[in-house]
Amino acid sequence: MLIAASVLPTQVAASGWAEPAEGVLEDISTGLVSMSSRVIAIGIVIIGGWAAGSGYIDKKKMFGVVAGEILIFYGPQAIEMLVGAA
Repeated sequence: MLIAASVLPTQVAASGWAEPAEGVLEDISTGLVSMSSRVIAIGIVIIGGWAAGSGYIDKKKMFGVVAGEILIFYGPQAIEMLVGAA
């Protein structure tokens, strides 16, 4: 019984049963980054247009939006690097 319990994890790991789930998670991550990057880019354009029209640039708001874009774009890559799932 002890021998079977020690051999089972190596067989499961070698079978590649998690590969389809990894592909789906990668596709979801890529799609969400792509969509959210476009939404925030449109937001940056709108805030820039409002700032140009009003003559007042809200630096805190612009910095927050740009920082959010950076986190959305590089966040998944940083998580993969930290976890080692690349």
